[in-house]
Amino acid sequence: MQLSHVKTEFNQLPYEAQLERLSALARRAITHYGLDDATVSLLNYTNNAVFKVEAQSGVMILRLYRAGLRPLTAIQSELMWLSELAEKGVHVPAPIGEIYTGELEHEASPVYCTLTTRLEGEPLTYAQMTDDHIRAIGRFIGQLHTIASGFTPSADFSRSRLDYEGLFGDDSPYNPKDGASIFTDEQKAVMEQVQTRVKATFDYLGQTADTFGLIHADFIPQNMVWDGMKLGAIDFEYCGYGYYLYDLAPMLWMNRNEPNYDHLRLMLWDGYNEIRPQPKNWMNTLPTFVAARHVASCRWIAGNLSNPSVRARAHQVIAERVEEMKSFLMQPNDLIKGE
Repeated sequence: MQLSHVKTEFNQLPYEAQLERLSALARRAITHYGLDDATVSLLNYTNNAVFKVEAQSGVMILRLYRAGLRPLTAIQSELMWLSELAEKGVHVPAPIGEIYTGELEHEASPVYCTLTTRLEGEPLTYAQMTDDHIRAIGRFIGQLHTIASGFTPSADFSRSRLDYEGLFGDDSPYNPKDGASIFTDEQKAVMEQVQTRVKATFDYLGQTADTFGLIHADFIPQNMVWDGMKLGAIDFEYCGYGYYLYDLAPMLWMNRNEPNYDHLRLMLWDGYNEIRPQPKNWMNTLPTFVAARHVASCRWIAGNLSNPSVRARAHQVIAERVEEMKSFLMQPNDLIKGE
């Protein structure tokens, strides 16, 4: 057998070869959507491949989901949720047409492709944001959660759960499996202590219509689109059922080392409370949600050591985050009864 005839798994191909096949699939997808004359340009290719589609009818976004990453029902449900939000007037991408199922050479699994509208505006860095921006983020998240708390999904709606088991259990998408060997015994002990604190907080809040429902789960500055002061959200790939207050954690987690962090947290909380008033003492749960994201992040790193860029910094990043977890554990328990 000649080497050229040997089938190679897609994810083992060089980046350029992968991108060539993905770009060809993107062209087939827009033909399926009746956009033969549109131009297609790559926006991002890390996990999924995201393309900008420019046609006479407007600018759209084409997403090619990584093969085998998510079942078709999960992607269909993501689009259902986007449609629900768009119908309620939330500034989110609106689905266009049905999911296109494509194929890639050297990849056995199908590749699901979605087309959505493109939001006007651009992301801002944290340094570019004012107090008004931060409060607007809080209000926007509150708006999402208000709609989620009244949302009745269809029987075939399927999104992952980001509760305690969803973050830390054996079936969690963050389960590092053999990659857990990178953790030292001390690091494992620290993470277990954090998980115990997280579980206590989750149990305290309970899973009620006021505390638990569909969340974005990755609301970071890169996934916020600003058109003046009008805020929109993109990239709902990780949306699922979780604790509403967890949606405040990504923004806090990313900017936890900023000198005005306490002010950021207060502004975000104030904005959220304008839409969804919370018991005052629940603000004390935010450090626990940030710590939960720390643990999930370390587990994700340990589970992705096959990626050279992840592996190169894994020991350092995990060590730094575990030190932050130690500082968290030194703080008083956040379950302060009161107002």
